[in-house]
Amino acid sequence: MNGWPTLHDLVFGNDDDLSGWFLDLDLAAPGGVDVFDASNQAFYGSLIWSIEAKANKSMYVPSSCYISNLCSNNKPSSDTSITDLWGRAISYHFLNETTLANFFNNDTAHGAGQLWSQLTQTAMYQQFQVPFPIIHANSRPVGSDDTGFLSLNSTVYEVKPFSCTTPIYGY
Repeated sequence: MNGWPTLHDLVFGNDDDLSGWFLDLDLAAPGGVDVFDASNQAFYGSLIWSIEAKANKSMYVPSSCYISNLCSNNKPSSDTSITDLWGRAISYHFLNETTLANFFNNDTAHGAGQLWSQLTQTAMYQQFQVPFPIIHANSRPVGSDDTGFLSLNSTVYEVKPFSCTTPIYGY
């Protein structure tokens, strides 16, 4: 989604459109060890604001949901979890639109809204400048706490941008 820049440009940035990764800032307390510092509080507030925005946004729900009355008030909201907090914190460090000047505020989306399903709509993809990404993931049985090798008959999932044509969560 960044136009396949070099690894050097991704990590350190360039003078053009990439600010680089913020590996020198702590993930949990980027403003320093004092979690009550004004910078950290602004960062936490920004994370909470974006997660609340997602939670309050209606999501795509099949019409069968309305028929069976599974949704309250016919306005389903997007579920959120600790994963959203983790993902947003990481996005401030690695995704586009974040600079040192706007790191601790909501002046930009900090990568929110970059959807896997939109990859095929980018100019670089449509002009055949990048490969077609396919991700394979093996799974463990539900309830398994085994950390050893996966069996050869484990379920394998294939994820492609075309398999995500309808964004369910659009925050």
